[in-house]
Amino acid sequence: SKGQVAIAGDDQTTAAAAALDKKLKVSASCEECNLAITSGYVTLNPADQSAITLYYHPQCFKCKKCNKQLKQTNFLQHRNQPYCDKCILIVRPSGPGVKVATKDK
Repeated sequence: SKGQVAIAGDDQTTAAAAALDKKLKVSASCEECNLAITSGYVTLNPADQSAITLYYHPQCFKCKKCNKQLKQTNFLQHRNQPYCDKCILIVRPSGPGVKVATKDK
């Protein structure tokens, strides 16, 4: 299964936040900075379906190793963490644990 990214903009924010609040029974907070997400966000859907979905502010969505800002539709995932195309080769040179993100619509 491929990792997925969902992007919510201003028009979708209120509805998405309400749906998320209802689903999780709490407001979403950013996985990186732990602050509440009140506008656009990025979700990282783990390859392991039993793990929880991770939420990030777009500006907090960075490579876990080098801290490079990641594009919301172009990153690699390993152990439910986002990586840039260079760092993934250090963390996981090859194999089934490397997942490429796709953009949700």
